Amino acid sequence: MILGPSSSSTEFVALLWSARGLWDVNGDGISDFAISADTYLTSGGMVWVIFGKKTPAFENIDTIPANFGTNGVYFKSADVIHYFGCAVMPAGDFNNDGIADFLIGA
Repeated sequence: MILGPSSSSTEFVALLWSARGLWDVNGDGISDFAISADTYLTSGGMVWVIFGKKTPAFENIDTIPANFGTNGVYFKSADVIHYFGCAVMPAGDFNNDGIADFLIGA
């Protein structure tokens, strides 16, 4: 279950804009994925890249930044009007470092 800042997980899921597989963006050999919300609390949007893992499986993923921990990384919009996170796409390995890259739309 993905937990968010709303009083219920149902409210938070309504804020989510997209979910996308990203291949392996942290270089550990396990595929990762991203979820985004184009509006999030008082920001213009947020993207969470969640690192895949083999075991134990995820039970809950808390997306509140202070609680996100080692589940992955997150990116927050600097402005409230640009719909940051409206699109998240895998981008192959465009810098040839051997690790998958991704793009975030705004």
